[in-house]
This record gives sequence, structure tokens and C-alpha cells, in this order.
Amino acid sequence: MRFTVPERIAHDGAVLTPLDEDAARAVLAKLVAAGARAVAVCLISACANPVHEQRIGAIAAAEFPALKMSLSSAVAREFREYERTSTTAINAFVTAPITDHLESLGEALRGIGIMPAPYIIRSNGGVMSFRSATQLPAALTHSESMGIIIGGAALAAQAGHRQIVTLDMGGTSADVSLIVDGKADMTTRGEIGRQPARRRRCPDRRQSPGAGRAPARADRRRHRRGDPGSTLFMPPGWPARCDRFHILHVTRAAEEPAS
Repeated sequence: MRFTVPERIAHDGAVLTPLDEDAARAVLAKLVAAGARAVAVCLISACANPVHEQRIGAIAAAEFPALKMSLSSAVAREFREYERTSTTAINAFVTAPITDHLESLGEALRGIGIMPAPYIIRSNGGVMSFRSATQLPAALTHSESMGIIIGGAALAAQAGHRQIVTLDMGGTSADVSLIVDGKADMTTRGEIGRQPARRRRCPDRRQSPGAGRAPARADRRRHRRGDPGSTLFMPPGWPARCDRFHILHVTRAAEEPAS
């Protein structure tokens, strides 16, 4: 669903057309009636002046408190409208499931006596509270890979190494990053599902599917063929990627070092 509201702010932040608050309320009501849980608000010049986006957020908080609002001026305040809109839409899309997950996780932690406020790693290598994460879940993208990068750099520094390559191989991907002079380069450019996501993160390169991808078979020419999916959905006893190389004789114990 996509709606517009009358308003206009110039590139320099000057208000040319005030926000039509009644129109904004009507749009929010339509969204609630349609069952929306989260809304992305992306106005053209909000990067220069967020006042109209902030007002829409305030109206939603007062009159439609069940809606999870993502304001582009708060999620990715940059002048490139497409990238800002894409990042904000991603943020809105994952807000509800991330909120449900972190709230249930926080409750479970309290249930076993862990009372200190929990934190979660961000894509830039820092941490944020669960509450902040539910408001800006786009900041969690690639955070697992960033944890490997930051942890790998710290461990290498303790061993006296400043130039390293980190390899993060899990069940679905294998990601490689470079640490130069003990530091990881940072970027604000990235993609989620081929859509631009502008959050500060360390660039990595996805080299291949991970160890847990679904089973493979060999055709008559002995080409490797893999089927999409996770080992979670594989029949018992079927080989994953880490096993099938040996089954297909891609690697041989006498020729390849143990991994």
C-alpha cells in the first residue's frame, strides 16, 4: 500500500506547503483499517527539514498508537530519495517481527533471572538496547557478520596480527572481509534483498552458500548441482555442503588438508 499527503518542503528546508494534517490522519486510518502494523513515512525533502515527517509520527503516536512508524529522516537522513525510501521501507518491514522477537527474548531472559538490560550488536560494530533496536531494526542488518569482523580483529590484535582475512561460514552463506592495519573499513552502502540499505557497516563479500545448504547430486557429467534451501528441511541422513564435496569426490582426504 502506498499513499500521498499534501505537503512540500524545498531543498533548503523551507516549508512551501504546510502539511495537511487531516489528510495525514485519513491515510493513517486507512492503513489501520487495512491491517497495517508498520508504516514507512518518506517525504521528498525530509532530509533537509524533518518537521512534516515528525508531525505525522506525532499524530500516529497520539491517535494510532498501535502503528509502528519509521520516519525516513530518522532511519536514513540522506538526500538520495530512492535509497532513503528503500532503507525506510526495509526498516518498517522488519519492525514487527523484530519487536516480537526481542520482546519475547527479553521476557525469557528475565524469566531465568537475567535482570540487567540486554543489548544487541549493530551493523556498525556497536551495540544498542532492545528498545532502540525495535525502533531502528535496519541498524541490525549484517550485524552477525560485523560481530565476526570486530571479534576477529580483536583476537588477531591479541596475537600480534594487523592484516587478516575473516571468514564467516554458517548454514546459508560464506562471507569474507579484510582487516587492514587492525581496522575494518566502513561503508554506508549495502543491500538487503537487492534493495539499497543505507546503514553504516563493514563491507564484506559473500563468496558462496554456506555449509548447511540443501543436498547436492551429481549429474552424468559429474557437475555439482545443489538444491536451494536449508538443512533444516532436509530428510534425515542427507548430506549438507560440508559433506557432499567428499561424496562427489570434489575433495579427497589424501589430497586436501583437513578443514
